[in-house]
Amino acid sequence: VQSTVEVMFASYRNRFADAQPGQVVILTNPFTGEEIRHALPKDWRHNVPVRLQLPKPKQKLNRLSKIVPALPEKTYVFALVCAKGIVDEAAAQLRRLIEFRRLADSKVKSLSDAECIDYLQAHNFDVKVAARSLDIGLPAIRKFHATGDFSAFQARIVEMAYARSQEKKRQHFADFFEKLKATASQMGLKDISEEKVKALVAYFGYQMEAIIGELVS
Repeated sequence: VQSTVEVMFASYRNRFADAQPGQVVILTNPFTGEEIRHALPKDWRHNVPVRLQLPKPKQKLNRLSKIVPALPEKTYVFALVCAKGIVDEAAAQLRRLIEFRRLADSKVKSLSDAECIDYLQAHNFDVKVAARSLDIGLPAIRKFHATGDFSAFQARIVEMAYARSQEKKRQHFADFFEKLKATASQMGLKDISEEKVKALVAYFGYQMEAIIGELVS
């Protein structure tokens, strides 16, 4: 039985930003919170993760497996790493993982549990939002786990978040525009220009009365 587990420390958010190959860096054991002094390999490059063998957190793994049973040990380990060693938080993540796999079904069959958890973490563990973003997010998470380059994954997640916010704005305007047309139609107003309404929304916000008042005048 192995007494250690492998933990990946991704090179991101300025971690190792000024480091050089061979340099000693300070890492944090995600299971205990203790500091680790580690010399980067001489062939290390920026955006390449550091992988270390750490003592297996047997008690925490045992507790976690009782709360959320029947998962592979490496899944429990990865959840504990993401939850910074907090068992209850790791259990909550695993429940969302199970829900995510059920919701996304065939789309995520090829993903490992670790890839799914990373993907969920990038979406603040909002299972429904993560499931809706799979078409553009899957290539990003696969590349991250293949290369360890978190910067590219992070950039893609930001891009995805922006795309989601723009879609929400478009949908909000579309719903408002339909309601406005229905209300204006009752007042005898026809053929309302969508572009004009967009300009009025930019000025008045989503204030129906003020916009209809401008259209009437």
